Amino acid sequence: MSVKVPVLVVVAFVAMSLSWVFANPPGSAPDETAHYVKALAAGRGEMHLTETPPPDPAAEQTPQRRWQDRTARLVQVPAQLDPRGLQCSSFVPELSAGCLLNGPPGQDSALPTIVGTYQPYVYVVPGLLMRAASDPFSATRLGRLGFWLVSVVMISLAVLLLWSPGDRGFSLLGLVLAVTPMVMFMSSTLSANGIEICAGICFLAGAIRLSRGDDEKTWVWVATAVSGALMILSRSTGVLWTGLDALVVLAMVGRRGVRAIVADGGRRATGAALALGTAAVASVGWELAVQPRPQRSITAAVRSVPSELRDLPEIYRQGIGVFGWLDTYLHPAGYWLWTGLLVVVVALALLVARRRQRWVLGGLMAAVVVVTVGLALLNRPTGFGVQARYVLAFVVALPLVAGETLFARRSRLGELEPRSLPLLAAIVMALIQVGAWYVNARRYAVGVGGPRLFFADAEWRPPLGWAPWLALTLFGAAALVAAAALAGRRSSSSGAMLET
Repeated sequence: MSVKVPVLVVVAFVAMSLSWVFANPPGSAPDETAHYVKALAAGRGEMHLTETPPPDPAAEQTPQRRWQDRTARLVQVPAQLDPRGLQCSSFVPELSAGCLLNGPPGQDSALPTIVGTYQPYVYVVPGLLMRAASDPFSATRLGRLGFWLVSVVMISLAVLLLWSPGDRGFSLLGLVLAVTPMVMFMSSTLSANGIEICAGICFLAGAIRLSRGDDEKTWVWVATAVSGALMILSRSTGVLWTGLDALVVLAMVGRRGVRAIVADGGRRATGAALALGTAAVASVGWELAVQPRPQRSITAAVRSVPSELRDLPEIYRQGIGVFGWLDTYLHPAGYWLWTGLLVVVVALALLVARRRQRWVLGGLMAAVVVVTVGLALLNRPTGFGVQARYVLAFVVALPLVAGETLFARRSRLGELEPRSLPLLAAIVMALIQVGAWYVNARRYAVGVGGPRLFFADAEWRPPLGWAPWLALTLFGAAALVAAAALAGRRSSSSGAMLET
Protein backbone atom coordinates (compact mmCIF):
# COMPACT_ATOMS: atom_id res chain seq x y z
CA MET A 1 0.00 0.00 0.00
CA SER A 2 2.84 2.43 0.81
CA VAL A 3 4.13 2.11 -2.76
CA LYS A 4 0.71 2.76 -4.28
CA VAL A 5 0.34 6.20 -2.71
CA PRO A 6 3.28 8.02 -4.37
CA VAL A 7 2.57 6.20 -7.64
CA LEU A 8 -1.01 7.45 -7.59
CA VAL A 9 0.13 11.00 -6.85
CA VAL A 10 2.57 10.86 -9.77
CA VAL A 11 -0.17 9.46 -12.02
CA ALA A 12 -2.46 12.30 -10.93
CA PHE A 13 0.05 15.02 -11.78
CA VAL A 14 1.02 13.34 -15.07
CA ALA A 15 -2.58 12.91 -16.21
CA MET A 16 -3.78 16.40 -15.35
CA SER A 17 -0.76 18.20 -16.81
CA LEU A 18 -0.78 16.08 -20.00
CA SER A 19 -4.40 17.05 -20.55
CA TRP A 20 -3.33 20.70 -20.45
CA VAL A 21 -0.73 20.06 -23.17
CA PHE A 22 -3.40 19.12 -25.71
CA ALA A 23 -6.56 20.83 -24.43
CA ASN A 24 -4.99 24.29 -24.42
CA PRO A 25 -4.87 25.75 -27.97
CA PRO A 26 -1.46 26.40 -29.57
CA GLY A 27 -0.20 29.89 -28.79
CA SER A 28 -2.50 30.28 -25.78
CA ALA A 29 0.12 30.89 -23.11
CA PRO A 30 2.23 33.97 -22.28
CA ASP A 31 4.81 34.66 -25.01
CA GLU A 32 4.40 31.11 -26.31
CA THR A 33 5.03 32.04 -29.93
CA ALA A 34 8.28 33.78 -28.95
CA HIS A 35 9.44 30.67 -27.09
CA TYR A 36 8.29 28.59 -30.08
CA VAL A 37 10.61 30.47 -32.43
CA LYS A 38 13.53 30.22 -30.00
CA ALA A 39 12.97 26.48 -29.57
CA LEU A 40 13.00 25.99 -33.35
CA ALA A 41 16.43 27.62 -33.44
CA ALA A 42 17.74 25.60 -30.48
CA GLY A 43 16.60 22.39 -32.14
CA ARG A 44 18.83 23.26 -35.09
CA GLY A 45 21.77 24.03 -32.82
CA GLU A 46 21.44 27.80 -33.29
CA MET A 47 22.24 29.42 -29.95
CA HIS A 48 23.64 32.84 -30.88
CA LEU A 49 20.94 34.37 -33.07
CA THR A 50 20.97 37.25 -35.54
CA GLU A 51 20.18 40.69 -34.16
CA THR A 52 17.11 42.45 -35.49
CA PRO A 53 17.51 45.61 -37.60
CA PRO A 54 17.59 48.92 -35.70
CA PRO A 55 14.10 50.26 -34.94
CA ASP A 56 12.58 53.02 -37.00
CA PRO A 57 13.53 56.32 -35.27
CA ALA A 58 10.13 57.73 -36.19
CA ALA A 59 8.26 54.89 -34.46
CA GLU A 60 6.88 55.34 -30.96
CA GLN A 61 9.43 54.05 -28.45
CA THR A 62 7.86 52.97 -25.16
CA PRO A 63 10.08 51.40 -22.47
CA GLN A 64 8.60 48.00 -23.35
CA ARG A 65 9.32 48.42 -27.05
CA ARG A 66 12.87 49.60 -26.40
CA TRP A 67 13.57 46.59 -24.18
CA GLN A 68 12.11 44.12 -26.65
CA ASP A 69 14.18 45.65 -29.43
CA ARG A 70 17.27 44.81 -27.36
CA THR A 71 16.26 41.22 -26.55
CA ALA A 72 14.80 40.34 -29.95
CA ARG A 73 16.69 38.11 -32.37
CA LEU A 74 15.83 36.76 -35.84
CA VAL A 75 15.23 33.09 -36.65
CA GLN A 76 14.58 31.57 -40.07
CA VAL A 77 11.23 29.76 -39.93
CA PRO A 78 9.97 27.58 -42.80
CA ALA A 79 6.58 28.49 -44.20
CA GLN A 80 4.85 25.36 -42.93
CA LEU A 81 5.90 26.13 -39.33
CA ASP A 82 5.15 29.86 -39.31
CA PRO A 83 3.44 30.54 -35.95
CA ARG A 84 1.93 33.89 -36.85
CA GLY A 85 -1.79 33.68 -36.24
CA LEU A 86 -1.54 31.47 -33.16
CA GLN A 87 -2.22 34.50 -30.94
CA CYS A 88 -5.45 35.40 -32.73
CA SER A 89 -7.59 35.23 -29.57
CA SER A 90 -5.05 36.47 -27.03
CA PHE A 91 -6.24 39.21 -24.65
CA VAL A 92 -9.81 38.81 -25.99
CA PRO A 93 -11.40 36.22 -23.66
CA GLU A 94 -14.76 36.66 -25.37
CA LEU A 95 -13.22 35.23 -28.56
CA SER A 96 -12.80 31.47 -28.92
CA ALA A 97 -9.78 29.80 -30.49
CA GLY A 98 -11.82 29.05 -33.61
CA CYS A 99 -9.75 31.68 -35.40
CA LEU A 100 -6.83 29.21 -35.33
CA LEU A 101 -8.42 27.40 -38.25
CA ASN A 102 -6.87 29.96 -40.58
CA GLY A 103 -3.59 28.75 -42.08
CA PRO A 104 -0.15 30.39 -41.72
CA PRO A 105 1.46 32.61 -44.38
CA GLY A 106 2.87 30.68 -47.32
CA GLN A 107 6.53 31.65 -47.38
CA ASP A 108 9.73 31.17 -45.42
CA SER A 109 10.39 34.09 -43.09
CA ALA A 110 12.95 35.52 -40.70
CA LEU A 111 10.83 35.98 -37.58
CA PRO A 112 11.81 37.87 -34.43
CA THR A 113 11.62 36.31 -30.99
CA ILE A 114 11.61 38.66 -28.00
CA VAL A 115 13.32 35.96 -25.90
CA GLY A 116 16.23 35.74 -28.31
CA THR A 117 18.84 36.67 -25.69
CA TYR A 118 17.50 34.32 -23.00
CA GLN A 119 19.48 31.27 -21.89
CA PRO A 120 18.98 28.63 -24.63
CA TYR A 121 19.86 25.45 -22.75
CA VAL A 122 16.43 24.05 -21.87
CA TYR A 123 15.06 24.79 -25.34
CA VAL A 124 17.14 22.07 -27.00
CA VAL A 125 14.95 19.03 -26.20
CA PRO A 126 11.68 20.73 -27.24
CA GLY A 127 13.40 22.08 -30.34
CA LEU A 128 14.60 18.63 -31.37
CA LEU A 129 11.07 17.25 -31.06
CA MET A 130 9.69 20.13 -33.11
CA ARG A 131 11.85 19.08 -36.05
CA ALA A 132 9.30 16.31 -36.70
CA ALA A 133 6.40 18.78 -37.05
CA SER A 134 4.58 19.57 -40.28
CA ASP A 135 2.58 22.62 -39.18
CA PRO A 136 2.58 25.17 -36.33
CA PHE A 137 -0.07 23.24 -34.40
CA SER A 138 1.89 19.97 -34.24
CA ALA A 139 5.11 21.93 -33.69
CA THR A 140 3.61 23.66 -30.66
CA ARG A 141 2.39 20.41 -29.17
CA LEU A 142 5.69 18.65 -29.75
CA GLY A 143 7.54 21.57 -28.18
CA ARG A 144 5.15 21.52 -25.25
CA LEU A 145 5.73 17.80 -24.82
CA GLY A 146 9.48 18.44 -24.64
CA PHE A 147 9.09 20.96 -21.82
CA TRP A 148 6.36 18.86 -20.18
CA LEU A 149 8.49 15.71 -20.09
CA VAL A 150 11.24 17.47 -18.15
CA SER A 151 8.75 19.23 -15.87
CA VAL A 152 6.78 16.10 -15.04
CA VAL A 153 9.97 14.19 -14.23
CA MET A 154 10.85 16.96 -11.77
CA ILE A 155 7.43 16.83 -10.09
CA SER A 156 7.52 13.02 -9.99
CA LEU A 157 10.92 13.08 -8.31
CA ALA A 158 9.61 15.63 -5.81
CA VAL A 159 6.83 13.19 -4.88
CA LEU A 160 9.34 10.39 -4.30
CA LEU A 161 11.67 12.67 -2.37
CA LEU A 162 9.03 13.89 0.06
CA TRP A 163 6.98 10.73 0.48
CA SER A 164 7.24 8.97 3.83
CA PRO A 165 5.24 5.74 4.42
CA GLY A 166 2.83 5.53 7.30
CA ASP A 167 2.24 9.26 7.75
CA ARG A 168 -1.38 9.54 6.54
CA GLY A 169 -0.16 11.63 3.61
CA PHE A 170 1.20 14.54 5.66
CA SER A 171 4.61 14.27 3.98
CA LEU A 172 3.04 15.24 0.63
CA LEU A 173 0.63 17.86 1.96
CA GLY A 174 2.87 20.80 1.11
CA LEU A 175 3.59 19.46 -2.37
CA VAL A 176 -0.08 18.94 -3.20
CA LEU A 177 -0.69 22.55 -2.18
CA ALA A 178 2.38 23.86 -4.03
CA VAL A 179 1.37 22.34 -7.38
CA THR A 180 -1.32 24.92 -8.09
CA PRO A 181 -3.28 25.02 -11.35
CA MET A 182 -0.80 27.69 -12.48
CA VAL A 183 2.08 25.27 -11.97
CA MET A 184 0.13 22.63 -13.90
CA PHE A 185 -0.56 25.13 -16.70
CA MET A 186 3.01 26.40 -16.97
CA SER A 187 4.44 22.87 -16.97
CA SER A 188 2.38 22.14 -20.09
CA THR A 189 3.32 25.22 -22.13
CA LEU A 190 6.10 25.88 -24.60
CA SER A 191 8.08 28.02 -22.17
CA ALA A 192 11.13 27.76 -19.92
CA ASN A 193 9.03 28.92 -16.95
CA GLY A 194 7.54 25.47 -16.44
CA ILE A 195 10.92 23.78 -16.10
CA GLU A 196 12.17 26.52 -13.78
CA ILE A 197 9.15 26.17 -11.49
CA CYS A 198 9.03 22.37 -11.42
CA ALA A 199 12.80 22.09 -10.99
CA GLY A 200 12.51 24.58 -8.13
CA ILE A 201 9.93 22.36 -6.45
CA CYS A 202 12.12 19.29 -6.91
CA PHE A 203 15.29 21.01 -5.70
CA LEU A 204 13.72 22.17 -2.46
CA ALA A 205 12.05 18.77 -2.03
CA GLY A 206 15.48 17.16 -2.31
CA ALA A 207 16.96 19.60 0.19
CA ILE A 208 14.10 18.88 2.59
CA ARG A 209 14.64 15.14 2.20
CA LEU A 210 18.33 15.57 3.03
CA SER A 211 17.43 17.72 6.04
CA ARG A 212 15.38 14.89 7.52
CA GLY A 213 18.58 12.94 8.13
CA ASP A 214 16.85 9.58 7.75
CA ASP A 215 18.92 8.40 4.80
CA GLU A 216 21.63 9.51 2.40
CA LYS A 217 20.78 7.54 -0.73
CA THR A 218 22.71 8.40 -3.86
CA TRP A 219 19.58 8.99 -5.94
CA VAL A 220 18.46 11.71 -3.51
CA TRP A 221 21.69 13.63 -4.11
CA VAL A 222 21.44 13.08 -7.88
CA ALA A 223 17.83 14.28 -8.03
CA THR A 224 18.65 17.34 -5.94
CA ALA A 225 21.69 18.23 -8.04
CA VAL A 226 19.99 17.70 -11.41
CA SER A 227 16.91 19.70 -10.45
CA GLY A 228 19.02 22.53 -9.08
CA ALA A 229 21.14 22.61 -12.22
CA LEU A 230 18.03 22.64 -14.42
CA MET A 231 16.55 25.52 -12.44
CA ILE A 232 19.79 27.47 -12.82
CA LEU A 233 20.00 26.80 -16.57
CA SER A 234 16.35 27.55 -17.31
CA ARG A 235 16.28 31.30 -16.73
CA SER A 236 18.52 34.08 -15.44
CA THR A 237 16.78 34.07 -12.04
CA GLY A 238 17.49 30.37 -11.47
CA VAL A 239 20.77 31.13 -9.70
CA LEU A 240 18.93 33.43 -7.30
CA TRP A 241 16.24 30.86 -6.49
CA THR A 242 18.84 28.16 -5.85
CA GLY A 243 20.69 30.43 -3.45
CA LEU A 244 17.51 31.42 -1.62
CA ASP A 245 16.43 27.79 -1.28
CA ALA A 246 19.85 26.99 0.17
CA LEU A 247 19.34 29.78 2.72
CA VAL A 248 15.93 28.34 3.61
CA VAL A 249 17.50 24.95 4.36
CA LEU A 250 20.31 26.62 6.32
CA ALA A 251 17.69 28.39 8.41
CA MET A 252 15.80 25.12 8.91
CA VAL A 253 18.67 22.97 10.14
CA GLY A 254 21.37 25.46 11.14
CA ARG A 255 25.05 25.45 10.29
CA ARG A 256 25.71 22.25 12.21
CA GLY A 257 22.91 20.54 10.35
CA VAL A 258 24.26 21.64 6.98
CA ARG A 259 27.77 20.48 7.92
CA ALA A 260 26.35 17.11 8.94
CA ILE A 261 24.46 16.75 5.65
CA VAL A 262 27.57 17.60 3.63
CA ALA A 263 29.78 15.31 5.71
CA ASP A 264 27.37 12.39 5.38
CA GLY A 265 27.06 13.06 1.66
CA GLY A 266 30.79 12.87 1.07
CA ARG A 267 31.59 12.58 -2.63
CA ARG A 268 27.91 12.83 -3.50
CA ALA A 269 27.76 16.26 -1.89
CA THR A 270 30.91 17.28 -3.76
CA GLY A 271 29.43 16.08 -7.04
CA ALA A 272 26.22 17.99 -6.38
CA ALA A 273 28.17 21.16 -5.64
CA LEU A 274 30.16 20.75 -8.86
CA ALA A 275 26.97 20.26 -10.88
CA LEU A 276 25.36 23.36 -9.41
CA GLY A 277 28.55 25.38 -9.84
CA THR A 278 28.95 24.35 -13.47
CA ALA A 279 25.35 25.25 -14.22
CA ALA A 280 25.80 28.61 -12.50
CA VAL A 281 28.89 29.39 -14.58
CA ALA A 282 27.00 28.52 -17.78
CA SER A 283 23.96 30.60 -16.84
CA VAL A 284 25.77 33.64 -15.45
CA GLY A 285 28.30 33.52 -18.28
CA TRP A 286 25.50 33.66 -20.85
CA GLU A 287 23.80 36.45 -18.90
CA LEU A 288 26.94 38.59 -18.87
CA ALA A 289 27.88 37.89 -22.48
CA VAL A 290 24.50 38.07 -24.23
CA GLN A 291 21.67 39.42 -22.13
CA PRO A 292 21.27 43.23 -22.16
CA ARG A 293 20.90 45.07 -18.88
CA PRO A 294 18.46 47.94 -18.36
CA GLN A 295 19.54 51.21 -16.84
CA ARG A 296 18.15 51.44 -13.33
CA SER A 297 17.48 54.41 -11.06
CA ILE A 298 17.28 54.05 -7.29
CA THR A 299 15.06 57.12 -7.06
CA ALA A 300 12.61 55.76 -9.63
CA ALA A 301 12.61 52.38 -7.89
CA VAL A 302 11.72 53.91 -4.53
CA ARG A 303 8.91 55.92 -6.09
CA SER A 304 7.42 52.83 -7.71
CA VAL A 305 7.23 50.75 -4.50
CA PRO A 306 3.57 51.70 -3.76
CA SER A 307 2.59 50.73 -7.30
CA GLU A 308 4.31 47.35 -6.99
CA LEU A 309 2.62 46.69 -3.65
CA ARG A 310 -0.77 47.38 -5.25
CA ASP A 311 0.03 44.72 -7.87
CA LEU A 312 0.58 41.98 -5.27
CA PRO A 313 -3.06 40.75 -5.13
CA GLU A 314 -3.06 40.19 -8.90
CA ILE A 315 0.31 38.41 -8.73
CA TYR A 316 -1.09 36.27 -5.92
CA ARG A 317 -4.08 35.26 -8.06
CA GLN A 318 -1.74 34.42 -10.92
CA GLY A 319 0.23 32.12 -8.64
CA ILE A 320 -2.92 30.09 -8.04
CA GLY A 321 -4.17 30.23 -11.61
CA VAL A 322 -4.66 32.81 -14.37
CA PHE A 323 -4.40 31.21 -17.77
CA GLY A 324 -4.06 32.00 -21.46
CA TRP A 325 -2.32 35.32 -21.91
CA LEU A 326 -3.24 36.07 -18.29
CA ASP A 327 -6.78 36.79 -19.46
CA THR A 328 -8.60 33.70 -18.14
CA TYR A 329 -9.41 33.54 -14.42
CA LEU A 330 -10.53 30.82 -12.08
CA HIS A 331 -13.93 31.06 -10.45
CA PRO A 332 -13.41 33.21 -7.30
CA ALA A 333 -14.18 30.16 -5.15
CA GLY A 334 -10.99 28.54 -6.44
CA TYR A 335 -8.82 31.36 -5.11
CA TRP A 336 -10.60 31.34 -1.75
CA LEU A 337 -10.40 27.57 -1.36
CA TRP A 338 -6.68 27.47 -2.08
CA THR A 339 -6.08 30.41 0.24
CA GLY A 340 -8.05 28.68 2.97
CA LEU A 341 -5.92 25.55 2.65
CA LEU A 342 -2.71 27.56 2.79
CA VAL A 343 -3.88 29.47 5.87
CA VAL A 344 -4.80 26.24 7.66
CA VAL A 345 -1.50 24.53 6.86
CA VAL A 346 0.62 27.56 7.77
CA ALA A 347 -1.35 28.23 10.96
CA LEU A 348 -1.04 24.62 12.12
CA ALA A 349 2.66 24.62 11.24
CA LEU A 350 3.21 27.76 13.31
CA LEU A 351 1.24 26.24 16.17
CA VAL A 352 3.36 23.09 16.42
CA ALA A 353 6.70 24.52 15.31
CA ARG A 354 9.76 25.07 17.44
CA ARG A 355 11.04 28.61 17.77
CA ARG A 356 13.55 28.20 14.91
CA GLN A 357 10.84 26.82 12.63
CA ARG A 358 8.52 29.72 13.43
CA TRP A 359 11.26 32.16 12.49
CA VAL A 360 11.81 30.27 9.24
CA LEU A 361 8.13 30.36 8.32
CA GLY A 362 7.77 34.01 9.27
CA GLY A 363 10.92 34.94 7.39
CA LEU A 364 9.77 32.96 4.37
CA MET A 365 6.43 34.76 4.24
CA ALA A 366 8.25 38.09 4.38
CA ALA A 367 10.80 36.94 1.80
CA VAL A 368 8.06 36.02 -0.68
CA VAL A 369 6.78 39.60 -0.59
CA VAL A 370 10.22 41.23 -0.58
CA VAL A 371 11.52 39.10 -3.44
CA THR A 372 8.41 39.68 -5.55
CA VAL A 373 8.49 43.44 -5.05
CA GLY A 374 12.27 43.53 -5.46
CA LEU A 375 12.13 41.73 -8.79
CA ALA A 376 9.37 44.07 -9.90
CA LEU A 377 11.56 47.06 -9.09
CA LEU A 378 14.44 45.55 -11.05
CA ASN A 379 12.13 44.97 -14.02
CA ARG A 380 10.55 48.42 -13.86
CA PRO A 381 12.98 50.08 -16.33
CA THR A 382 11.95 47.54 -19.00
CA GLY A 383 8.33 48.68 -18.76
CA PHE A 384 7.20 45.20 -17.75
CA GLY A 385 5.83 44.24 -14.36
CA VAL A 386 6.37 40.99 -12.51
CA GLN A 387 4.14 38.02 -13.21
CA ALA A 388 3.70 35.12 -10.82
CA ARG A 389 5.42 32.73 -13.23
CA TYR A 390 8.63 34.71 -12.74
CA VAL A 391 8.76 34.04 -8.98
CA LEU A 392 6.84 30.78 -8.50
CA ALA A 393 10.07 28.75 -8.45
CA PHE A 394 10.80 30.40 -5.10
CA VAL A 395 7.27 31.13 -3.84
CA VAL A 396 6.46 27.40 -3.74
CA ALA A 397 8.88 27.20 -0.81
CA LEU A 398 6.18 28.54 1.53
CA PRO A 399 3.68 25.66 1.20
CA LEU A 400 6.51 23.13 0.97
CA VAL A 401 8.20 24.29 4.19
CA ALA A 402 4.89 24.76 6.02
CA GLY A 403 3.81 21.27 5.01
CA GLU A 404 7.14 19.79 6.09
CA THR A 405 6.97 21.55 9.45
CA LEU A 406 3.48 20.22 10.09
CA PHE A 407 4.57 16.74 9.00
CA ALA A 408 7.53 16.83 11.39
CA ARG A 409 5.73 18.21 14.43
CA ARG A 410 2.06 17.25 14.10
CA SER A 411 2.33 14.77 16.99
CA ARG A 412 2.37 17.78 19.33
CA LEU A 413 -1.32 18.22 18.59
CA GLY A 414 -2.07 14.89 20.25
CA GLU A 415 -5.72 13.96 19.94
CA LEU A 416 -6.33 17.21 18.07
CA GLU A 417 -4.16 16.08 15.14
CA PRO A 418 -6.20 16.77 11.95
CA ARG A 419 -5.78 13.26 10.56
CA SER A 420 -8.16 13.89 7.67
CA LEU A 421 -6.40 17.09 6.54
CA PRO A 422 -4.37 15.45 3.72
CA LEU A 423 -7.54 13.86 2.34
CA LEU A 424 -9.45 17.13 2.62
CA ALA A 425 -6.60 18.97 0.89
CA ALA A 426 -6.54 16.39 -1.91
CA ILE A 427 -10.29 16.71 -2.47
CA VAL A 428 -10.16 20.50 -2.51
CA MET A 429 -7.11 20.61 -4.79
CA ALA A 430 -8.71 18.07 -7.14
CA LEU A 431 -11.79 20.28 -7.41
CA ILE A 432 -9.66 23.38 -8.02
CA GLN A 433 -7.58 21.59 -10.68
CA VAL A 434 -10.67 20.36 -12.53
CA GLY A 435 -12.28 23.79 -12.26
CA ALA A 436 -9.16 25.44 -13.66
CA TRP A 437 -9.06 23.07 -16.63
CA TYR A 438 -12.76 23.70 -17.27
CA VAL A 439 -12.63 27.51 -17.29
CA ASN A 440 -9.68 27.45 -19.68
CA ALA A 441 -11.34 24.88 -21.94
CA ARG A 442 -14.60 26.84 -22.06
CA ARG A 443 -12.80 30.13 -22.74
CA TYR A 444 -11.09 28.70 -25.84
CA ALA A 445 -13.96 26.50 -27.02
CA VAL A 446 -16.70 29.16 -27.05
CA GLY A 447 -15.32 32.27 -25.29
CA VAL A 448 -16.12 33.31 -21.73
CA GLY A 449 -19.63 34.36 -22.73
CA GLY A 450 -20.43 31.04 -24.40
CA PRO A 451 -22.53 28.14 -23.10
CA ARG A 452 -21.40 26.59 -19.84
CA LEU A 453 -21.95 23.13 -21.29
CA PHE A 454 -19.87 23.97 -24.31
CA PHE A 455 -18.78 20.62 -25.68
CA ALA A 456 -21.45 20.31 -28.39
CA ASP A 457 -21.14 23.97 -29.43
CA ALA A 458 -17.34 24.25 -29.40
CA GLU A 459 -15.86 26.48 -32.11
CA TRP A 460 -12.42 25.01 -31.38
CA ARG A 461 -11.65 21.43 -30.38
CA PRO A 462 -8.36 19.79 -29.38
CA PRO A 463 -7.09 16.65 -31.13
CA LEU A 464 -9.56 13.76 -30.58
CA GLY A 465 -12.18 16.21 -29.29
CA TRP A 466 -12.92 17.30 -25.74
CA ALA A 467 -14.07 13.99 -24.24
CA PRO A 468 -10.71 12.19 -23.80
CA TRP A 469 -8.97 15.22 -22.26
CA LEU A 470 -11.84 15.85 -19.87
CA ALA A 471 -11.73 12.17 -18.92
CA LEU A 472 -7.96 12.33 -18.39
CA THR A 473 -8.34 15.38 -16.13
CA LEU A 474 -11.06 13.70 -14.07
CA PHE A 475 -8.96 10.54 -13.87
CA GLY A 476 -6.00 12.54 -12.55
CA ALA A 477 -8.17 14.28 -9.97
CA ALA A 478 -9.61 10.94 -8.85
CA ALA A 479 -6.10 9.47 -8.56
CA LEU A 480 -5.06 12.33 -6.28
CA VAL A 481 -8.02 11.76 -3.97
CA ALA A 482 -7.49 7.99 -4.04
CA ALA A 483 -3.85 8.45 -3.03
CA ALA A 484 -4.85 10.55 -0.02
CA ALA A 485 -7.55 8.05 0.95
CA LEU A 486 -5.06 5.17 0.80
CA ALA A 487 -2.50 7.10 2.83
CA GLY A 488 -5.14 7.88 5.44
CA ARG A 489 -5.60 4.20 6.21
CA ARG A 490 -2.12 3.99 7.69
CA SER A 491 -1.30 5.28 11.15
CA SER A 492 1.23 8.04 11.58
CA SER A 493 4.56 6.53 12.61
CA SER A 494 7.39 8.76 11.45
CA GLY A 495 8.41 12.40 11.28
CA ALA A 496 11.02 14.64 9.82
CA MET A 497 14.27 15.49 11.59
CA LEU A 498 14.80 19.22 12.01
CA GLU A 499 17.27 20.85 14.37
CA THR A 500 15.92 22.49 17.50
